Amino acid sequence: MRSDRLSACALLLSTLLIAHAQSRVSSHDAVRRDLDAIGAPIRAMPADPAILHAISQVSPGQIQHTIATLVSFHNRSTLSSLDKDLAPGTGVTAAADWIESEFKEIAAACNGCLEVRRNSFTQQPGTGPDARITQPTPLTNVYAVMRGSDPAQAARMILVTGHYDSRNSTNADTHGEAPGANDDASGVAVSLECARVLSKIRLPATLV
Repeated sequence: MRSDRLSACALLLSTLLIAHAQSRVSSHDAVRRDLDAIGAPIRAMPADPAILHAISQVSPGQIQHTIATLVSFHNRSTLSSLDKDLAPGTGVTAAADWIESEFKEIAAACNGCLEVRRNSFTQQPGTGPDARITQPTPLTNVYAVMRGSDPAQAARMILVTGHYDSRNSTNADTHGEAPGANDDASGVAVSLECARVLSKIRLPATLV
């Protein structure tokens, strides 16, 4: 699974960095289209050095560390934000705190290029017999913003997301094991690794 996540992270980085490469295309090349090549072989463009360098910085060890750390919180059920009897360092709130600390570490390494934020709110109870939340429950989104370097493109936002909560087969069980390595610690690992690698590159658009 680690190789699959590494490949997914590399593919995502390639996609995100296309915007970086395209921002440097000359105005003459920008007006050329695939249609202009009718009647002649279409040759692949040479690999962009910035993209190749960024992909080479993706760390399998860092991805594995993120997944293993999130698993160590045992159960990241959103309902556990209400629990007062959880062991220290377990539950969804502890996981949110750790993710925030990781973003802040990345931000410090790039001299504050990331704006680290928390968006907390109270989710009201659902209705019906299948409602997952049955009482007002505090929820928190944790994210970081890297502003685009090109004023003309900074309003355009590229989103990389993953959900850090997990649950076992019993929704109300906030103490039983729910490691969530694949659902979705792996997605959080891709998000954090993209933040770490791309923080070293000034993209023209804003990255969230």
